[in-house]
Amino acid sequence: HATGDSSEADWQLHRTIYAATGNALFLQLIQSIHDLFHQLWKNPLRLPRFAEASYPFHRTMCEALARRDGKKARAEAWKLVDSVVDDIKKAFPDEA
Repeated sequence: HATGDSSEADWQLHRTIYAATGNALFLQLIQSIHDLFHQLWKNPLRLPRFAEASYPFHRTMCEALARRDGKKARAEAWKLVDSVVDDIKKAFPDEA
C-alpha cells in the first residue's frame, strides 16, 4: 500500500487464503477473475483512496486466521467486503 500499488500483494494474500481452503474448484474460480480483480485495483471508478478503508480488515482477518478463529476471520472478511461495497456505492449514488 505504501508504494501506491498494492494490487499484486493483495492478490497474493487472497490467493493464498483461497488455496488454503483446499477447495480446488474455488481456487480455479478465483483464478478466472484475476484480470477483473486487477482492473478493479487500477481504480476505474476514479475514487480517491479507493478501498483504503479495507486495509485494516486484511490485517485483522489474517490475525484471526493465524489463531484459527474462523468465525472472527469470516466477520473481518465481511467487513472488508462491506468497506469496498461502500466505496462502489459512492461511485454510483443513484444506484444504491
